Amino acid sequence: MTNTLHRDHVRTVLDRLFAAASHDDEAPRWTNPDVSWESATPQERADALQSAYLPISAPGGDLLYILVRAKRPTTIVEFGTSYGISTLYLAAAVADNGMGSVVSTELNSAKVVAARANLLEARLSDHVSILQAMRSQR
Repeated sequence: MTNTLHRDHVRTVLDRLFAAASHDDEAPRWTNPDVSWESATPQERADALQSAYLPISAPGGDLLYILVRAKRPTTIVEFGTSYGISTLYLAAAVADNGMGSVVSTELNSAKVVAARANLLEARLSDHVSILQAMRSQR
């Protein structure tokens, strides 16, 4: 049975992203003195977390992959792609199923660009549409 997760171009991207994500705890989270985290809009929170990867774990990604392979959905919707780690697992499963697509959303425009680049590098971009969510207003 084909498993795209084992292909070099996918493993390279996932390994790089997990290595970068391992530094998440070292980055400051909230630095806006004018707005508290509790009163911040979703957009302000997303922008504050621009450098955070917020990844799924590798075992969690493997579980996503297995579930999508088993259920064979035609459409998968993901809310919050961040840098695209979980999206890569979902897209690999869709590719290996030979059918379906992933639709994901992200509030932060820099993360949208990065996630699309990661999917392109992993050669899985044809299976995913990332929609940038609308900016919320105060």
